[in-house]
Amino acid sequence: NMFEKIKSGFYKHPSQERAKALWARVEAFEIDEPGAPAPFSVRLAREQNWTIELAREAVEEYKRFMFLAVAAGHPVTPSATVDEVWHLHLIYTRSYWEDFCVKVLDRIIHHDPGNGKEGERGAYNQQYERTLESYRKFFGEPPRAIWGPENGRINVRPRSAPLMDLPPGADCKDEVRP
Repeated sequence: NMFEKIKSGFYKHPSQERAKALWARVEAFEIDEPGAPAPFSVRLAREQNWTIELAREAVEEYKRFMFLAVAAGHPVTPSATVDEVWHLHLIYTRSYWEDFCVKVLDRIIHHDPGNGKEGERGAYNQQYERTLESYRKFFGEPPRAIWGPENGRINVRPRSAPLMDLPPGADCKDEVRP
């Protein structure tokens, strides 16, 4: 099993040299498959009803977040916008697990959503603030559109919102045009 020897989580003993080498790999990672007619960022923009510019910026912020997931030295929490990029990347299993986690991050980064336990919201908020502190340490001030308090309310499609309405009697085999 290729994952048996791969570490998970953040660096226990982060250093400037390790962080610099890691960022060089993360920054060079291309999430969009070259030459693909419908690359990742286009699908992200379409599914979230974002401009392609916002989708590309969100992808860059996702890469910064995943860098922090390894280099910050503590657990991190994404913004709602970054979380949407992560959710989509997770379904590109080879890109996420093999190319990004194993080859770029040299770490397995699991997505651990909340489960509604008591005190979870407070812990999430503290971890998010700590994430923003680490972001500032490595990258400067985070962009408000992606990391600010309004990011999830103004630019993330609600989970209950359909991507499109299916006509009566349609199933997954039918071709549906919006």
